[in-house]
Amino acid sequence: MTWSTGFLERRGRRKGASTFDSSGARATVTFQGIEVTATNMGLWHVEAAGRSASAAFLDDALERVLPKLNYEEQYGLLIQLLVATAAEGPC
Repeated sequence: MTWSTGFLERRGRRKGASTFDSSGARATVTFQGIEVTATNMGLWHVEAAGRSASAAFLDDALERVLPKLNYEEQYGLLIQLLVATAAEGPC
């Protein structure tokens, strides 16, 4: 059985390998002309293009809201949002 890289990365995070605690953090970035807002209140909540989704991990929520992004686009957006939420700090 083969596993995707994303699964292995998330599996590592679930075991506490690299956690990012940003409870209460909220950030909005513009990505390809679309405003994307991410909020961490225990679960990540993402709103973009009139859609919204919540998930334990930010990349999962992004994939649900913007499923047509390719790997590079999704992870570019993920990095932008994580940097922005870290800069904002808790609400």
